[in-house]
Amino acid sequence: MSGKPRFVLDTKLPDAIIGATALCRKAILITNDSHFSGIPVLTVQGC
Repeated sequence: MSGKPRFVLDTKLPDAIIGATALCRKAILITNDSHFSGIPVLTVQGC
């Protein structure tokens, strides 16, 4: 992968893996963690 990243978040590695997995699988991420809602391509639903 080259070029600039689409977005940069201050996340810990487990959060990054959870977010990336939801993106790859085109899944809805159900969480109360507010920093995931800052990712426009990720579908997030609160608990």
